[in-house]
Amino acid sequence: MQELHAALEPRAALSPDRVIVGSGSGQLLWFELTEVGSLRAQSQLRLGGCPSFLAVSGARVLAVDELGGLLYSVTQLGAEPSLGVPSTSGGAGPAYVSFDRSGELGLVANYQAGTVAVFRAGANGGPLATHHAGRNPHSIVTSPDNRHVLIPCLGSDYVAVYGLDVATGALERVGTAAAPLGTGPRHLTFDASGRVVYVTFEHTSEVGMFAWDQVGKLELVGLVSTLGNAAGRAPNTAAHLELHPSGRALYASNRGDDSLAIFAVDDQGALALHDRISTGKIPRHFSVNRRGDRLLVGNLDAASVTCFSVEDHGLRVEPLGNTPGVPQPLFVGFC
Repeated sequence: MQELHAALEPRAALSPDRVIVGSGSGQLLWFELTEVGSLRAQSQLRLGGCPSFLAVSGARVLAVDELGGLLYSVTQLGAEPSLGVPSTSGGAGPAYVSFDRSGELGLVANYQAGTVAVFRAGANGGPLATHHAGRNPHSIVTSPDNRHVLIPCLGSDYVAVYGLDVATGALERVGTAAAPLGTGPRHLTFDASGRVVYVTFEHTSEVGMFAWDQVGKLELVGLVSTLGNAAGRAPNTAAHLELHPSGRALYASNRGDDSLAIFAVDDQGALALHDRISTGKIPRHFSVNRRGDRLLVGNLDAASVTCFSVEDHGLRVEPLGNTPGVPQPLFVGFC
């Protein structure tokens, strides 16, 4: 497997990481991450209803308001960030937003409406295309070659695949890849080779492994539990997942067990549960920085963000610091 990043510079030689949080209080919050793993407040911006998910690409940010059915662009990142004019998200209950690989398009999954929509990255002028993907689409991610979008539909138990025309934003349905009945596909990411797709199955606390052939065919080839064989575990749902920049580790969050599953990734993209570490209560979302040496977890019910140090190609994850008093951290990311 090809390593995604070269050797790291010493942290002391670098500027501090900057962090953005989408809060259930209706605000976007910006912080600086300190060397001891705490968050130092910098600025905040009132968005409105519920900024439950964000997409970050360089200095640009897109944010969905899940309650208002709106998509916002952040037009300035700095001491005084501001919002652009909002657009309808293309349906009720937007739960996820992402950029395409070019950074020119914004993609939204509207959970309640069952629709997905494509926008210019500035989110001005309304959607370029809107399609009904299935029941409860929970995320939307482009393929590494930017020719397709993949959409886990939690209520339909499948991943929908569409062809993407980057020039026009048009979508053309290619097909669906079935997940086992009742599993609830939620979030997905690709492995380092671009040939394996990992999907969290919310209801069964599993990660599904799909083979991807780059022409739009997706096939389930394996399942692995996010909980292992833990005895006496609490009721649990799997939430977010993310690949470490090395490509050698995959993480998935457990809500209820309140933990982060760490999987080792082999040269073929197969997963083996390596460790399971405790987080705060209800780790809805988390992010790894681009250097791969820090991981932040938003603990929704604990109103806190926990920072972990990361080593050994992502497989060694240890608590570093915790910041309380972060209201309802629905999304936490590096910006």
